[in-house]
Amino acid sequence: MDAVVLFFKSYLLPGSMSLLLLGLMIGVGLLFAGERGKRWGRAWLITLLASYWVLATPAFATSLEGLLSRGYTPIESAGQAEGAQAIVVLSGGSASVDGPEGRIDALSSVSAIRLLEGARLYRMLQNPWVVLSGGPPGDDSTATPEAVAMQRELVRQGIPPERIVVEMASEDTHAQAQRIKPVLASHGVDEFVLVTSGWHLPRSMGAFRREGMTPIASAAEGRSVGGEEAGLALLPSESALSQSRVMAREVLALLYYRLRGWI
Repeated sequence: MDAVVLFFKSYLLPGSMSLLLLGLMIGVGLLFAGERGKRWGRAWLITLLASYWVLATPAFATSLEGLLSRGYTPIESAGQAEGAQAIVVLSGGSASVDGPEGRIDALSSVSAIRLLEGARLYRMLQNPWVVLSGGPPGDDSTATPEAVAMQRELVRQGIPPERIVVEMASEDTHAQAQRIKPVLASHGVDEFVLVTSGWHLPRSMGAFRREGMTPIASAAEGRSVGGEEAGLALLPSESALSQSRVMAREVLALLYYRLRGWI
């Protein structure tokens, strides 16, 4: 992955703590740069405060997610799958926790919601293949690939292991589209359902189509129970800020993929 892109994703995403601290540092620095600097510094800090307030409001975060997800919904009947022979589920994060007695792999809520949608579709369709895609989380190649962690949970959900195919080398959506194409071909699959979050579907559908495939989209919907924060739609919350950061990353990723010709 390009070092500049990785640095931007790690430190300069709107809504991130690192960007907030950088903005505060610049604003405070301007306050000590003479009278003109003070005026610019005050304007800078007010703008920074207002921007982060908006990003941290549930109303903004939900609206941005709805805008990205527009037009995509879960498949409701087998007829909508148009004879699909496989379900492709894209991972959305996991974590490997090591201790003296071994390792525990935990799916992110995003991955869990996508996996539940894949399991639902499996039960709806005629014994399709289920292709799980996702490499090790982060930059640690020793971590358990996300697709492997998903596979274990899918078996616990009652899906036959022999119907599960794992692609565990991809590090991003572009690589998933490239790697999954030969996997599907090797299993004689022409039609398939692509499962991922609604807000991720515009980019993933574009990437798969760019590789010459014609997936049928099914948006994974759900929520993490027990992690909700009480509050009003226009008051800031930590969970809304986190959601906005994810959506901002997706918007920038869409732009980047278009610039690279990947969608």
